[in-house]
Amino acid sequence: MHLGLNYAITSSMYLRAIVATILGMYTSAVHAGTFPTTNWGVDSSLTTKDIVDNVLDIGISTIYYLCSAIFIIGAFLFTISAGDEKRKSAGKDLMIGAVIGIAIVVGARGILNIVYFLVYGNI
Repeated sequence: MHLGLNYAITSSMYLRAIVATILGMYTSAVHAGTFPTTNWGVDSSLTTKDIVDNVLDIGISTIYYLCSAIFIIGAFLFTISAGDEKRKSAGKDLMIGAVIGIAIVVGARGILNIVYFLVYGNI
């Protein structure tokens, strides 16, 4: 087990695949169903739109996870309030804020898709 993990970490092929996946350099290629293995590093076919999409996808995913965590914390506070109105209202406010945050992000992404459609002609 230790040798297999050591090999996977030190193998340049696996390391490059992990780095490329984490940095999202091949997002468009993965969606197209092909994954180039000959061109490791910065993909020269990335456009400004692809780079902005990658950055926004990471930001939107982060906001979704944060809002989900805040909603769960609010639900927990609401559940354990045991009649304490201050804790109950704090939990309710957290849940409402998380839902509003997700709605804002979804709306912003929709507006961005409309702008992309108007500028590039496709999404």
